[in-house]
Amino acid sequence: MAGIGPATKFLTPLINKVGESLWNKAIKPVGSLMGQGLLKVSDTKVGRPVAQSLTANAQNDLGKELFYGGGKVGKAIAATVGGAKTLASAGKELIDPTKLKMRKEIGVSARTQTVMKDKLAFLDSDLAQGIRVRAKEVRGIEGQETKLKNLIKDGGLNKKEKLDVELKLIDIEEIKEARKLTASEQKLKEKITDSEKAMQGQLNWQFLENSQQGINTEWLQKTVGKENYYGKSNFTVEDFIKTKDIKPWQTNGTVSSDDMATFYNKINIAQKEGMPSGSNVQMFVKEDMSSRAAGNIKNEINKFSKKNKALYAGLEKREVPFNSVEDMAEFYKKEVGGDFEIIGNKLWFGDSHKSGAYELGGVNTQNFLDLDGTMVSVVNDVNDLFKLRMPAGDVGITVSTPYVRNPLVKPSKIAKKYVTGVKKGQKRPQKEAQKLSDAYNSLQKLKKSEVGDMLSGDSNMPGSLSGWDNAGQNKRQINIARDIAKYKPASLTAEEWAIYVTKMAPILGLTGYSAVGLFSSE
Repeated sequence: MAGIGPATKFLTPLINKVGESLWNKAIKPVGSLMGQGLLKVSDTKVGRPVAQSLTANAQNDLGKELFYGGGKVGKAIAATVGGAKTLASAGKELIDPTKLKMRKEIGVSARTQTVMKDKLAFLDSDLAQGIRVRAKEVRGIEGQETKLKNLIKDGGLNKKEKLDVELKLIDIEEIKEARKLTASEQKLKEKITDSEKAMQGQLNWQFLENSQQGINTEWLQKTVGKENYYGKSNFTVEDFIKTKDIKPWQTNGTVSSDDMATFYNKINIAQKEGMPSGSNVQMFVKEDMSSRAAGNIKNEINKFSKKNKALYAGLEKREVPFNSVEDMAEFYKKEVGGDFEIIGNKLWFGDSHKSGAYELGGVNTQNFLDLDGTMVSVVNDVNDLFKLRMPAGDVGITVSTPYVRNPLVKPSKIAKKYVTGVKKGQKRPQKEAQKLSDAYNSLQKLKKSEVGDMLSGDSNMPGSLSGWDNAGQNKRQINIARDIAKYKPASLTAEEWAIYVTKMAPILGLTGYSAVGLFSSE
C-alpha cells in the first residue's frame, strides 16, 4: 500500500493526458458532429420529433465534481454518462408509449421523471432527513451567535449589558463547536444540496426546452414556468427595457431606458456566438430566487463575479462618490483592471462566473458603475446544448432583472429593504418605495397561489438545506417534483395502441412501416 502514493504521482499526468486526448479527439468532436447533424435534420418532418425527444430527455446535471472539477478526464466521463442516460430515456419513449404520452400531456420526459424519482428517494431517506434536522439545529445556533455579535457591533450597550452579551456569546460558541457537523455529515449535507439543485435544474431545463420548441403544455407552463420565471417574451430591445419595471422601487431613479438599451446591446455582443444574426430569440426573465435550489442569480454576483466583488470591496473602502468620469476610470483600473467603456457618464464592463442555477451553468454579466457609487448588473445566459442552438426550436436567452446596489449608501435598519436603489442624497420617500414593493408582493402572492392550485398537496419533507423546506415557495417546488415522480398518464386507447404498433412494425419484423416519427403522433 505504501507504494500507491508515489505511483499516483507519476500516473496522474498520464491519466490526465489520456483524458485530454479522449475529450479533444473523441467525445468532443463526436458530440459536436452529432449535434450538428441533429440541427440539420431537426427541421425536417422525420427529424423534428426525434430531436425533440432527445433534447427533452437530456440529462441536465452532468455531475458538478466530474464535469466542472474533474479536468478533461472528468468532463469526458460526465459527457459520456450523460449522453448514455439521454439516449436510454429517449429509447424508453420508443418502447413505452405511456412515456411519450406523459410528455405530450404534461411536458415532462422520461429522463426528468427518473431524475425526480431518484433524487426524491435519497432526499426522503432517513439518512438525509436526519442530516436536515442536524443542520437546522446548527443554523439555529449560528443565528443566535450572529444576533449577539450584532448587538456588540451596533453599540448602545452599557458596560454591564455588553459584558452579559459577551459571556452569552462565549457559551454559544462552545455549543456551536460541540454540535458542528462531522466531516461525513458535511458531505451528506452537500449531497442533499446538490440533489435539490439537480432536480430544480432538470425542471427548469425541461421548461426552457419545451418553450423554445413550441411545446407549451399547460401543466408545465403553469407550475415550473410560473414558479421560477417572471415571464417570457421575444428578446427585443422594447421588451427587454420593460424588465426594469418588475422591481421599480429598486430601479426608479437608478436605471434608465437608455441604460437598458445599452445593456441589451452589450448582451447581444457578448452572446453573438449563441444568437446568430436573424434568429428568433425567446427571452426568459428568471426570478431572483424562487428557491435556494433554483439559485440566487443576483446575489451570487457578489460571491462569484471577480470584477464585481473587487469593485464592491474597493467602494466600501473608498466611502465617497466620484468627482468625475476620469476619477471613476482611474479607480476602476486600480481596483479591478481590464477592459471597460464610458457611456453616458457611466463605466460599463462585462464579467462571467459559474452560476448556482444548474440549468444555466456559466453565465455572463453586463454591469455599470455610476458616479455616485451605484452598481447595476444584469445576468444573462443563452439556453443551448454545448454551444449549439436548440434543435427543432428557437434560440433562448435567460436574463435577470437589473440588480442594484450601492456600497456608499448606508440605509437605516428600518428602511433598508426599500431604499436599496436610492442614490446617495436622493430623497425618495420610503412610503412610495414600500407601496411599489407591496404591489409587487401582491402580484407574486397571486401568481404563486395559482401554482399551488395546480399541485396535489403539501410536502411532508422537513427543514431543508437549500430552501426546500416549510416556506410556501419551497413547498411548491418540492411538490412539483413529487407530482412528476408519481405521474401516470391515462391508459392508451385502442386507436393509440394501433398507431404505436404500426410504428413499431419494423422492430417487430412486420411490414407496413412508415419512417415518419416514432416519437410523433402522426
